[in-house]
Amino acid sequence: MIRLLLKKLLMIIIVILSLPVLLLSQKHDNPLEPAPPPLRQELGVFIGLGGNIQSGSFFSSCNCPEFTDGLGTGFTLGALYDKEFSKNLFGGVALMYDSKSVTASYRQRELIALTSPSSGVTDSVPILFRNKGDLSLSFISLMPYAKWNPTNFMFFRLGFSASYLISSSLKHTKELLQNTAVLKTGEIVSVEILNSGNIAEIRQTKAFASNSFQFSLEPALGFDFQIYDNYFLSPIFQYSIPFTKIADNDNFKVSSWRLFLELRYRFVNEANSKQQPASNVLLHK
Repeated sequence: MIRLLLKKLLMIIIVILSLPVLLLSQKHDNPLEPAPPPLRQELGVFIGLGGNIQSGSFFSSCNCPEFTDGLGTGFTLGALYDKEFSKNLFGGVALMYDSKSVTASYRQRELIALTSPSSGVTDSVPILFRNKGDLSLSFISLMPYAKWNPTNFMFFRLGFSASYLISSSLKHTKELLQNTAVLKTGEIVSVEILNSGNIAEIRQTKAFASNSFQFSLEPALGFDFQIYDNYFLSPIFQYSIPFTKIADNDNFKVSSWRLFLELRYRFVNEANSKQQPASNVLLHK
């Protein structure tokens, strides 16, 4: 049911982004009017770095508390094509590879049975641990978008991203946060994780996420710098607002922000740049 609604939402977004093309296709040339300015097209590549923000929670397979409030870093790279449909209004599409990581942790005291090496007394003592979950996600995304240039220097962009999850992994580790403990006899004993020192791996899985298709809204703000002839370099800030959960058994989502550096080549559609023939109109004195 949820996937059906998301498919309908995707179709609505695509239709909205296609409206400029549909409206402009209804315009008929008037031979008495001057030819419109040539429409611009752009090809580009981009790379971005930024942060990831967890909402909701995710779990390890053990009977452990949930991981919440995770943060992480990530990168995005890809290519794009866009076309001007009317003055300063572009529509386009971007193909991206997106890597996201999230790290969340919590502290927990657990009752551990400790035995004194000198007296042989065994006692259950609360020991402090830090549990850490490291989550990695990789996506291939297709993002249709609309872009508006209110000035020659600045532009706003709104995209709708449809992503496919190509890999996911979760690593759960437990770190010992104290090296000694006091038994009920008053004896102080040393504490360590057997054969692991202070850190032990609890779980590692390469199939964490259960929802392969992800959808998100991608608003962005960018600035154009002409570096040579028709080449433009643009710093862009983009924020990703997810619509779908990554796993079905919880409300886990990952929002992200990226600082992009985008290089584009701008060219003109030769068919649109040709001058219209003069109208066949006779002038009489």
